[in-house]
This record gives sequence, C-alpha cells and structure tokens, in this order.
Amino acid sequence: MLNVVLVMTDQHRADCLGFNGHPIVETPHLDSLAADGVHFTSAYSAVPSCIPARAVLMTG
Repeated sequence: MLNVVLVMTDQHRADCLGFNGHPIVETPHLDSLAADGVHFTSAYSAVPSCIPARAVLMTG
C-alpha cells in the first residue's frame, strides 16, 4: 500500500529547507521524508492564488 504525505505551505521558498541545501535552516524531519521519498523541484499551478490552488488539489 502506498502512503502519500502532501506538505503544503504558504509562501515558503524551496531553498529554505535543509534538504535543498540551506546552510543555516535545520529541517530534520522534512529532510528524512525527502531522503526516503520523492520531492518535486518544479511545480506549476493553473491558478496563482493559494486558496483556489489548494481547492484544485483536493477536488481535481
């Protein structure tokens, strides 16, 4: 059985995560998830606003 964890943050740059190479920020739990799973380096949304983009993820 496949487990999916979708982490959605608002106004959070990808380079502010430890596993993406930030020299100061420590994110050990997210680093562990990224090491054992998959993370995407590029993502595009059909809508620029946060709330409609989240609604699309949940409703299709």
